[in-house]
Amino acid sequence: MQQSHGELQRLQACAVGFVGNRVELTRATGGGWRLIGAECQATRTAGRTLYELDGEPAHDVYQRQVGNEVGFGLHESSTRYPLTIRLPSLEMQIVRDVNRFDEASGAIELAGDIPEGVTVQVMTTTADEILDGVDEAVERMRSKTILPQNNALAICVSCAGRRTVLLEKTREEAALAYDGLGHGIHQIGMYAFGEISTTSSGPPQVHNETITMGLIREY
Repeated sequence: MQQSHGELQRLQACAVGFVGNRVELTRATGGGWRLIGAECQATRTAGRTLYELDGEPAHDVYQRQVGNEVGFGLHESSTRYPLTIRLPSLEMQIVRDVNRFDEASGAIELAGDIPEGVTVQVMTTTADEILDGVDEAVERMRSKTILPQNNALAICVSCAGRRTVLLEKTREEAALAYDGLGHGIHQIGMYAFGEISTTSSGPPQVHNETITMGLIREY
């Protein structure tokens, strides 16, 4: 936010740059979601809108798969059952949250872009599995660098959708990240509607329903 002439103005983004050959930036992500239902191909998409899966209206396929798994209404399940998409250029999967349905057209609006032709599958989770995703992110961080004991800053951004699963266990997610990254370094965190982070291969991507960690330190 920026204040100008007594009025608050919204800004789209804030960029922070680091220059120097002694600065190390390490990133990692964690999920905690598991796959359910059958794999489908996104046969018609446009931006964030998924129109068809395997040639059928996406809404119908999603409703059928979630209904077969949990047996309750689509309205209740949509916030707890995101989609995973597999991009050909990446080794890992990208999560897309479900924003809303258009029953007239059979389309699903997602919280991020979905390219045509990718493989799609429904996911679900529990609070304990979401917490396992924090450990997953910490272990990925450990595989990339030796975690420092001091003189470092860790920034953790978790998706707001994860809070709808964690409920009374929300504080445990922050505690696990704090313990896993180490008490000797500075740590800050927040919940957001989408996270940007690197992947195991390829360029950074917009993630949903994911916890992302960034570690900044100077040697």
